[in-house]
Amino acid sequence: MITFAEPPMEASAMSDLDSQTAYWDAAATRKTFTHPLHLPWLDGIDRSAVVLDYGCGYGRTMEALGQHGFDNLSGVDTSSGMVARSRELHPSMRFAVLDAPPALPRPDASVDLVILFAVLTCIPGDKAQRGLIGELSRVLKPGGMLYVSDLLLQEDERNRDRYARFADHYGSY
Repeated sequence: MITFAEPPMEASAMSDLDSQTAYWDAAATRKTFTHPLHLPWLDGIDRSAVVLDYGCGYGRTMEALGQHGFDNLSGVDTSSGMVARSRELHPSMRFAVLDAPPALPRPDASVDLVILFAVLTCIPGDKAQRGLIGELSRVLKPGGMLYVSDLLLQEDERNRDRYARFADHYGSY
């Protein structure tokens, strides 16, 4: 069970969440993702479970899940360019563009598994990140799984300097 001190935010208050959409639309036709899916973590999950890939990009993770027997998959993304590419690459799968992120057009407790791969790193604001996790918690069934995998901060000098420089500019490290 996921709980937070703050309630989920209204979609209109989530301007930080979709601030990366223009970038992803522009990169949609050429971007290649490599963030790994660790399938053993999904052992024991029924292959007919309702699975939502939030921030699905061009559908790479959903394709891998489908190849491993999952058959009730859907993906959402804020980037219409990414969703268009996903539909072209995987015409038999379900994809949708989120018009008012993080709000999902799904009933409460309707999803068994949410995949959230390298999405939080694309959401600059802490409040927006918490709002997204709150929304995902709303749609997860009791006992459901939220599979979060994201990019780590790098410890090398070049990246520490870069983080510090942008922390001053954006007010966040």
